[in-house]
Amino acid sequence: GQLARGGSMNTTVRLCHDGQTLYILAACKERPGRTPKAKEDTRDGRVWDDDCIELRIETLAKNTPQYAFIVNIAGVLYDAAGPDAFYNPDWSAVVKRGESQWTLEAAIPAAAVGLRQWQREIGFNIGRNVPGVGNQSWNPSWQDASSSRLALEGAPEAGADEEKELVSSPNVAASGSSLRIRLDRPYARPAERWIEATLQLKPKAALAQTRLDVKLFPLAKTEPVEKLSVTPTGAHAALRVDLRSAKLEKGEVALELFEGNERTGAVKAFVSAQSETPVKAGWKIAVTLDAPEGVGGLKDWPVTFGVPFAAGTLWDAKQLRLVNKSGREIPCQKEVTGRWARDGAIQWVRFDALVTPEDGCFVEVAEPSAPSTPLRVTEDGQGVTVDTGTARYVLGKGASPIREVWLAGRKVASSDGTRGLYVVDQTGKLASASADGETMAVEARGPVAACVRFEGFYRTSDGQELARHITRVECFAGQPAASITHTLVLTNDTNKVWFKEIGWEFAVSPGASPEALFGLSPDQHEKRLSIPLSDAAKSACMLQDSHYVFAHGKDHFSVAVGGATRHEGEECGDWAALVGRDAGLQMVCREAARQHPKEFEVFGNRMVLKLFSNRAGEELDFRTPSLVKRWDLETWVKKAAREQEQKEEGYVAKVAQYNSNAVGWSRTHQLLVNPLPAGNAAETAARASRLHRQPLLALVDPWWIYESQAMGP
Repeated sequence: GQLARGGSMNTTVRLCHDGQTLYILAACKERPGRTPKAKEDTRDGRVWDDDCIELRIETLAKNTPQYAFIVNIAGVLYDAAGPDAFYNPDWSAVVKRGESQWTLEAAIPAAAVGLRQWQREIGFNIGRNVPGVGNQSWNPSWQDASSSRLALEGAPEAGADEEKELVSSPNVAASGSSLRIRLDRPYARPAERWIEATLQLKPKAALAQTRLDVKLFPLAKTEPVEKLSVTPTGAHAALRVDLRSAKLEKGEVALELFEGNERTGAVKAFVSAQSETPVKAGWKIAVTLDAPEGVGGLKDWPVTFGVPFAAGTLWDAKQLRLVNKSGREIPCQKEVTGRWARDGAIQWVRFDALVTPEDGCFVEVAEPSAPSTPLRVTEDGQGVTVDTGTARYVLGKGASPIREVWLAGRKVASSDGTRGLYVVDQTGKLASASADGETMAVEARGPVAACVRFEGFYRTSDGQELARHITRVECFAGQPAASITHTLVLTNDTNKVWFKEIGWEFAVSPGASPEALFGLSPDQHEKRLSIPLSDAAKSACMLQDSHYVFAHGKDHFSVAVGGATRHEGEECGDWAALVGRDAGLQMVCREAARQHPKEFEVFGNRMVLKLFSNRAGEELDFRTPSLVKRWDLETWVKKAAREQEQKEEGYVAKVAQYNSNAVGWSRTHQLLVNPLPAGNAAETAARASRLHRQPLLALVDPWWIYESQAMGP
C-alpha cells in the first residue's frame, strides 16, 4: 500500500511473512534537489533527523511494550521496547539509493518482539518522516500501533504457540512460576561438546524488564567457572552448556530469572560429559606413500591426505605432527575438515605435507615444533605475493589472477598486454576477468601450502557480464609450479549467449631462440615435439579437435604451424611450453584430450591455453538443435528403433524443439603453470606433467581405520 499519494514524496510499502520473520519493502521517492543529511551513524542515535521509515508493533498481550524499529536513508538503525532505547534485538535492514528514490528492505524476526512466531493479528503502524516536509503514516495516528491492526494470513492465533502450563524436565529442580527448562539429555555424548536445553519464560513483567542469570559450577563448589547475564528477547530460548572447555566431567547449571530486583524463577540441573579413550602421546599412524612408477628422486614433494579419528578421541589437532621412519619431523600444515558434532570432537584432519617417499611418513601424537620452510605470503593494497623459495607469483584482481611469474630472479611471464583469463561469445565479443566486483581471499597460508581464491565476472570493455569464474591458485614450499583450479560458471541464458573460445593467455620472456614444446601423449610423457619459433607473429598449436564420446566419433589431434600439419595422433598430451635460452613457461591441463576441444597455442613471446577452442568450428552451445547434432541423436534413435522394432519418425525433430537453458552450468579444470629453467626445460616439463596427471598419493593405514573404528564398527 501507499503511505501517501501524489506529489514528489510518494512512499509505497509491501509486507509479507513466513511465520518466523516479517519482511518489509519500502520504496521512498525523494524530493528533487533535496540533499540527505545522513550524518547519524550510531545505532539508537537521532536517526530521525534525516529521511527515515518508522515501524511500530504491539503484540496485543498484557504488560508488553510497543516496539519501535526505525531505519534512515543512511541505513542506520534505531530500536526500542517502550522507552528502553537500549533494547537491541536481532533484525536486519538494507538501504539502497537510486537517482530519484531510496528503498528499504527489512526483516524482523518474531523473537524481536518477544514472540516465538508471528501471530494472526498484531498492532501495527508504519510511517515515513522527512525533516522539513513532515510525516506520513498508514495509520494517521503517528507513531501509534495500538489503534490499527495488521492481519498476517496463515499465522496462528495469539497464544496458540504457548504452553498451557510451564513444565520442567523431571531431572531438573525448579522453583517459582516464571522459568522452566526442558533438558531431555543432561549429558554430552563422547563426540559432542554441547548439552542442549530449551528454556520457557513466562514472567509477569515485560521481557525487556527482566534479567536471566546463568551459572556453571563444578560439583560441590560455590564459585562458578562460567557465568552469563542477559535480557531475554523471547518467551522461548535455547541454552547450550559446554563442560569440555571448562575441563569438567560433571557440573551443575543454575538459572535465575529476575523481574526488576525480584527473583521470580530458578532452576538447577546436574550435567555431565561422557568421554572415550583419547589418542595417547606417542601413538603413530602409518601413512602409505604411493609414487607413480618410473618417477624417482621425489624429495620434499607436496602431498595432501586426510586422517579419520573415532568419535571423542581427538579434540585438538595441535596434538598431531608428521614424522618419517627415523623420527625426523616432516613439514606440514593441518586443517580440521570434519567434526562428529557441532563444535564437537574431530572426525577428519587434512594434512598438507612435504614428503620423501623412501623415508616413509607417520602421523604422531606429539607436540609439533614447526619446521621452517621457504614459503612466504605477503599482502599489500595491490594484491598477494607468494614466494615458494624457488619461484615467486604476483597475484591480484583483474584480467589475470596471476600477474607475474618469477624464477631465479627473472620475470618469466606476465599478464601485461594479454587477454588474461578470457571468453569470446558467439558474436566475437571478448570479455576478460574483471576486477569490478571481484573477490580475492587468502584461503590458506602455512609452512607448506598457500591458496588464494578469486571469484568474479568476465566483463566486456563496456562492462557486460558474459560469465563468471572461480579460480584458486595454490603454491607449495620449494616448488616452482602453481596448481590452479579454474571453474567457469555460465550466468546468462544460453539461448542468447554461448561461446566460441575460453582461454588463459600469458606474455612470456624466453630469451633468444624460442621454441614450442608439445607433449604428444597422455601416457608416454617423454614423447614430445619441438618446433622453433623464429617469427614471433607465427604460432604453433596443438589441437585435440575430436574424441570418441557417446559411442561415436574418433580420437584425433594435430600439431600445426601456419596451417601446415607437423604431427597427428589420437590423444594429445596434457602440456605445452615456450622455452628459450633464458627460461620458459609450461601450461598443463589434466586430461586435455578427453575434454576436447582443447588447444595449446604458442608464439615466440606468448602462449595461450584454450580451455575451449573454436579452431575446428565447435562452439560451447547448449541450444537443443546443437545438442541433437553433437550427440548424433538421429543415429542413436535409428539404432534403438531397429533394435526395438519401433518407428523413429519425427522423434529427433520433436526433441530439437525443446527449450534448453544451461544457465548455472559450470565446468572445472585442473591446471598447472610452471616456470622452467633454461637448461633441461623439456625433461622438467615432461616430469611435471606426469606428476600432475599421476600425482603422489598418500593413504592412511587401513589397519588404523579398522582398529580405531574411525569409520564406524
